[in-house]
Amino acid sequence: MNLWGPAVKCRSLFCAENLRRAAAYRELYRIEEKFKDSDACYRYYSTQRPVDIGTFPKPQGNPPLAIVNYGDDLRRPVAGGTLLAWEELLYRHPLTAAEMEGYELKPCADNPGTWSGQGSDV
Repeated sequence: MNLWGPAVKCRSLFCAENLRRAAAYRELYRIEEKFKDSDACYRYYSTQRPVDIGTFPKPQGNPPLAIVNYGDDLRRPVAGGTLLAWEELLYRHPLTAAEMEGYELKPCADNPGTWSGQGSDV
């Protein structure tokens, strides 16, 4: 069963073409990436509400690198299905416990410096 549509016979070819087009777009419009996937970043889930003005911390010197909107009006399972989240926020440095609690954000267990048993998604 082809879930990528009749014009796409191979998912890997589709993904490679998509990456090529994105790189050409960035080069054409001289867009600099704020961060790369290889950079260490801290991920937090918004489990209580969609992200909007005033619903996430903006610490001085640590603004969000990205806000990942899941694109629908439903919460999605994250963290291996242990949480339901509206969106996720990525930061260069970790948030404080007070910032997470004040905005009701849950940290990802895969954040740098965590190990199973130390960090928790719940």
